[in-house]
Amino acid sequence: MDLASIFTNVETIDFSKTEVTTGIDTFDIGNSDITSITGGSNVLSISVDQTKIALSDVSILIQGGALSYTETATADTRTFDWDNGVQLILNG
Repeated sequence: MDLASIFTNVETIDFSKTEVTTGIDTFDIGNSDITSITGGSNVLSISVDQTKIALSDVSILIQGGALSYTETATADTRTFDWDNGVQLILNG
């Protein structure tokens, strides 16, 4: 099941109390998913607890357009920007 498709009109997803099997489970999300999830606001923030879900367990998809990526100095926040104005902020 495409987990991203069940969310609507969401601005923040908090996975900080959730655990996945590192290296086996991933949360796949892309720019089209974000547009659908946010109801068109195009900015989504996802929070994870890095002791239970690594930032690398969130798989970023390019569903059209170009993607740029920045990481803060602390490496706890990653920001993904697509050229169509969609943004994902991944906080760990």
